[in-house]
Amino acid sequence: MGSYFATPETKLNEKSMEDCQTPEEYAQYFKTYNDENPNTYCELALKKLPSLTESQRTQLNNIVNSSDLNDLKWDSYCTTLTIEQINYVGW
Repeated sequence: MGSYFATPETKLNEKSMEDCQTPEEYAQYFKTYNDENPNTYCELALKKLPSLTESQRTQLNNIVNSSDLNDLKWDSYCTTLTIEQINYVGW
């Protein structure tokens, strides 16, 4: 997982994660630029975010265990977590 902050070079060529403002924008960003499996991010969020609600924990586990396509998993991941939590887990 790399840095999600834009450099002058990337800012000219592509959207940066720091430009995202809604869960939908974050999901689209991950679908476009991230080659990691969303399960990796769900598992990292479960380990890295101690203040997850029980509902969020359940939903993240459901995403990992589902057979949904990655695009749908990214949508679920980004609507399960708050924007602050998505940023904390990072890129």
